[in-house]
Amino acid sequence: MTLLEPHQIEETFELIEGKKTLPNHLAMLADWISSRFHVDVLNILTDYVDNDRSRLTIVVRNLEQREKFRDGYNYNSAYQDEIATKYKLFADQINSSRIENLHVCFDEFTGSAYGSLASKVYDDELDSILLLDRSIVDARMVSSLCVLYSSKVLPDGPTKEIEDRIRDAWASILTKHDKHAYFSNEFLRRRLFFFSKQEFDAVYKGSWTNFYRDH
Repeated sequence: MTLLEPHQIEETFELIEGKKTLPNHLAMLADWISSRFHVDVLNILTDYVDNDRSRLTIVVRNLEQREKFRDGYNYNSAYQDEIATKYKLFADQINSSRIENLHVCFDEFTGSAYGSLASKVYDDELDSILLLDRSIVDARMVSSLCVLYSSKVLPDGPTKEIEDRIRDAWASILTKHDKHAYFSNEFLRRRLFFFSKQEFDAVYKGSWTNFYRDH
């Protein structure tokens, strides 16, 4: 999985909010891809690979949409060729020697935007999660918030009351940092996973470094 750069995330937000528009040939390509593959193309990034090969990165809304372009582990080469052909048709005044070797790839916006949002959470805000219930012994950000609970206190895992309290608090923290108001409360509530502290100690030897390595 690749992640968009911060400036690419902000540029995409500007496009979503109508503060910016794509160049005409890219806008036509975005409309065509959206219609052809039934996805939401939010941005199209252009750069070069090895200084002489043009690259198009098609940014769609989410992981589910990006997976439409997969063929097993790799991207579908027929789809890549189809998009490259349309790009050449819509583009004008582009160096033909570079466009002949065009590379088309895909990225999804929601994962990158969420990662950027979560990175803005302060340590004391994470620490506040620990105060919500005595069963919670630690909380760390990985790809989502991972909350460790004591199975000695909660042998069957968190009760719905405790879980809802923590999910609501986490969504509230993230919402404060979501200046674009892009994410729904329900989406943010789901960005949280519970793990038993005892299982964490047994599997990862009590080390977040080991946990990060595997996630």
